[in-house]
Amino acid sequence: MKDKQREKIIQALAGLVRDEAAEMNKLRLRKRITQLAGWLALILAFTLAFQDSESPLAWLYTLGAALGGVLLGLNIWFEKSLLSWPVLREFLDRDRLRDARVDDEK
Repeated sequence: MKDKQREKIIQALAGLVRDEAAEMNKLRLRKRITQLAGWLALILAFTLAFQDSESPLAWLYTLGAALGGVLLGLNIWFEKSLLSWPVLREFLDRDRLRDARVDDEK
């Protein structure tokens, strides 16, 4: 694993361990925003496509539907991250994370 990537992962895990409630709230907010934006993009794209299927802008509706699908995929990723965190937390050693962070800063 590259050193920069390793450092980013350690920083992210240390941040989660340090202030778990705030980080979980950020993930929940991102999950809600992507879910709402994804459904709105899909609904809008399909509504416009069915109302005006002969439009020269049909590719725009397709892009809107694709964007909605990507946002809903991100929503699922955030949801799975939130659900898996309690299990992962059990296996993290706070002292080793802190030591790894200190070693990386040197």
